Amino acid sequence: MSILDTTSPRSVVRDPQSRGLGAGGMGRGMVGQRAAMNPMTSQRRTNDNFAETQAEKALELQRQNAKRQQKNEQLSNLYGLKYDDWAEADVERFAKHRDVFSDKVQNGYYDEEAGNGGYSRFLEDLEGFGLTYDKYAQAGDKTVIAQRTNLQNAIENGMNDNNFVLTDDVSSLAEKDRIFDLGGVDTDGQVFNEETMQWEGYYVDFEGNRITGEDGEPQFGPILDSPTRGDRGLYAPSLEERGGMAPSDVATLYIDGLFSKVNPIQGAGGDLEETLIMIKDQLVSKMEGVNDLGPADPHRNALKTAEDEFEGRENVVDVNALSEYADKVVQQLRLMYSNKEQGIRELYDPNNPANR
Repeated sequence: MSILDTTSPRSVVRDPQSRGLGAGGMGRGMVGQRAAMNPMTSQRRTNDNFAETQAEKALELQRQNAKRQQKNEQLSNLYGLKYDDWAEADVERFAKHRDVFSDKVQNGYYDEEAGNGGYSRFLEDLEGFGLTYDKYAQAGDKTVIAQRTNLQNAIENGMNDNNFVLTDDVSSLAEKDRIFDLGGVDTDGQVFNEETMQWEGYYVDFEGNRITGEDGEPQFGPILDSPTRGDRGLYAPSLEERGGMAPSDVATLYIDGLFSKVNPIQGAGGDLEETLIMIKDQLVSKMEGVNDLGPADPHRNALKTAEDEFEGRENVVDVNALSEYADKVVQQLRLMYSNKEQGIRELYDPNNPANR
């Protein structure tokens, strides 16, 4: 329920100080109404500020997109190329590739007497030229563009998710665009190999850093083989756990299992305290191994909450962020179990009038 739901005009009218009919009563009523309206005024200001922030984001995103479109048009006109959604560096690379190929043809490189492979080599390089065009187009295919569009919409309009908060913003989208425009390699150190008729360079990751191999050296090779080219993962949203998960919310994940193991009427009749200790250990284990859990697993939020609540304190023997939070969950489980057990006993109690 939003604050607007709790401060509607009807709730203001119910102000107990507005009941008097005399001058004093009327005065108190007006004061009461003005005081009750303050939360609404505050909320309106909050909404206005939110709208301004969203409008600013939308405007800045429009500017960024317009700037990219203008740059693409300039490069297209400069190099005489027709393309859609290419990496900026690929446009310049393809123009260089085309010029080298054209020079070879005009200078007789593919003549039979030149001894460079003749017509068969010409066909090979021509096929490679066409393949390169297709590969450059694939780097910005519809799946990549769709992922970018989704991310932009999330930045502009917000993302509704119970477990995660979007950390991307206008600046991070611009940085992702910069990485995309590298085309999978570091433009520093790239070279055009006229023997293979391919560009080569140092491969980069989604952060724009050079990828190192098992030997610890930067990976260098044909640009078209870069592992990050055309990977829509570049525009995957950057998320962090939302946190703020109450121990009672976590307890609901375990109460059914606890009840089936312990309850003497419907369960296995196990020991309550022993089972609670087992659940606590299981919970701590899950939070410690959170990286192995799925992205929507609620234990991720449990861990974030535990760390936030424990922040600024030092671990002591047998007490840390995880154990303290798990103890709170166990307390909630004990209370839930007691309430549920009481309800079951009343349900099966032959002396309960409701059961007759």
